[in-house]
Amino acid sequence: MDLGSEKQGTSPPRGRWGRIAGLAAAALLVWVGLTEWRIYIREVADYQRPVVAVARYLDGLPEQVSACGVTGEFGLSWAEVQFLGWPRTLVELDPIRPNLDEPACAAEPVVWIFSPDEQATLGRLRQMRPGGIEEVHRDSQGGETFTSYLIW
Repeated sequence: MDLGSEKQGTSPPRGRWGRIAGLAAAALLVWVGLTEWRIYIREVADYQRPVVAVARYLDGLPEQVSACGVTGEFGLSWAEVQFLGWPRTLVELDPIRPNLDEPACAAEPVVWIFSPDEQATLGRLRQMRPGGIEEVHRDSQGGETFTSYLIW
């Protein structure tokens, strides 16, 4: 029995509609992936840990801005901050006895990062170096995550 020129295991060539269906399926897959990615990013941004919020904030600053931190609950030495904060200088001060005259923090531009429980230390820095740009950073529920004090 001769089956002609058809070979076993091969399918007939797809026509125009087959190609269109394949492209439509690929486009749908890309669209779903991008939509899910945007939803994921939005959710992660809303529910981030304070150390991640600090890291993302530093990542948005120019690279020449150094960072000094007085943060009791997390530190600038944490991996997230080190990764996103690179290549800037990151100095973590002892929260018990912070040296606000730290030489590495004297050069401008510098941003100071304070955890919510370091308001007294922030007040001392404001007196020592007035004119900085102070910003309270909040989470998605409105709670204070950290305060930055940027000195240009």
